[in-house]
Amino acid sequence: MAKADAIYDDLIKSLPADQGEIAALASQFYQSANIDYAIKIFQQGRKLLKNDNMFTYELINLYRFKRDKISLTDEYLNFLPQNPNFINQAENAFSNVYEGSADYDMLKTALLRRIQKDPQQTIYADLLTWQYLQQKEFDLALNQALALSRRQNDDGNSIYDLCRTFIANEAYDEAIRGYEYIISKGKTSSLYIPSKIELINTKNLKVTSGKYLPEDLLGLEKDYNDLLTEFGRNSSTAFAMQKLANLQAFKLHKLKDAQKLLEETTRLNDIRPNLLADCKLDLGDIYLLNNQPWEATLLYSQVEKDFPLLPSGRMLYSEMLKWLIIPEISPGQRDSWMC
Repeated sequence: MAKADAIYDDLIKSLPADQGEIAALASQFYQSANIDYAIKIFQQGRKLLKNDNMFTYELINLYRFKRDKISLTDEYLNFLPQNPNFINQAENAFSNVYEGSADYDMLKTALLRRIQKDPQQTIYADLLTWQYLQQKEFDLALNQALALSRRQNDDGNSIYDLCRTFIANEAYDEAIRGYEYIISKGKTSSLYIPSKIELINTKNLKVTSGKYLPEDLLGLEKDYNDLLTEFGRNSSTAFAMQKLANLQAFKLHKLKDAQKLLEETTRLNDIRPNLLADCKLDLGDIYLLNNQPWEATLLYSQVEKDFPLLPSGRMLYSEMLKWLIIPEISPGQRDSWMC
């Protein structure tokens, strides 16, 4: 082994300053499963050719094959500033070789050091946000992304995408803060309306998941009302009217307000058929809670007739309800309700 190493070392020392010959010799060592010497040849080739960017792809593949986490990280961090489109490839490579918190902490340390040295290099900031996400440090990930967005004075598109990741991880508070940042940019932003809608949807998710405080309910109700005030009560905002009514009925116990709002919603023109059916079913439920079983049964019957392909579970309940609440009516009267 020592004799072979001596021969290999001599080969490296006698390498010509020729890119093709360097690559060919390194390939021979790689094919012989001698990864370490293939790496040494490429590193020596960089020195001979006086170009630290040579053989980057080859070295990345060798470091990844060898699972050399430190060298792989350094190689990518040197490579990415001039090749930012490869950031997803780098993230995938890190995900495949990193094995725990210690590895991600190593990446964080390397990134912070480079950011301090070159604060204008945004690729490191993007990668640091990704690192925080891998560690489930969602608050830090958002802070990092917001700092970069403010520095670039961009449209907040990256924040909008990041909020989706937060929601998928049930990090609702961070998603809410992200959407609020985009909204604060003003109505001229193309993401203003989508962010308004997603903000309310996220707050609703937070409430329905049970991860909320009592004041969150009133805040969500205000957000719905603000949305309806800003954009009007029409077929485009009917979804918000439905969600607000459900919030009022089942969380805030404002049954009369909820009933009035859903009655208004079902009278809107051009509302999507499935949404109209859902609103009628919700209104029927609220009629029951308000001790109006006749009105509830009428609505359930209308929906069964007009939307026979809707999921059947709720329909079966309404059919049973008709027979339990009003058994004394005649079959002819029941049939007339279907008209």
